[in-house]
Amino acid sequence: MNKIVILISLMFLIGCSDSISAGAIETYDFEIETRLELDSSGYYHFNMNNYTNGGSQALIRFTAHTNNPDIQFVWWDCNATWDYDFMGTLHSVDIINHSSYTDDLGQANTMFGPQVFMVNDTVIVYVGYTDSIYDVEYMETFFVILEGDSTYE
Repeated sequence: MNKIVILISLMFLIGCSDSISAGAIETYDFEIETRLELDSSGYYHFNMNNYTNGGSQALIRFTAHTNNPDIQFVWWDCNATWDYDFMGTLHSVDIINHSSYTDDLGQANTMFGPQVFMVNDTVIVYVGYTDSIYDVEYMETFFVILEGDSTYE
């Protein structure tokens, strides 16, 4: 009886190991396009004067290049918000749109919109996605120094 249990167990284990090794996981280059100048220390510089029409917010588009042929959900986040007073209640407002989907070229876009009074702040931006087919996670982090006229401070 013990020999039969051992034989069945071995057949199960051998069958499992074959199915685990079948199929290769594909990976893709994940790159971010900020449209901003990069300094030698790895920080991007956002001159907000060039991206506002005299208003209180400067806007720029960031693009994630997943190089993935399948449509992917891409998430964005950063460490900065600003407070908006509405009828005596403060509301925290994000300066980045948090989600986008790739197009047929594997590109996903988001808008980054800090307020001009945030000049001289450094913002950390996080972006990533999990491949919907292979379950591989991709993530990038970059730093943006907000620059502009001292009249905005």
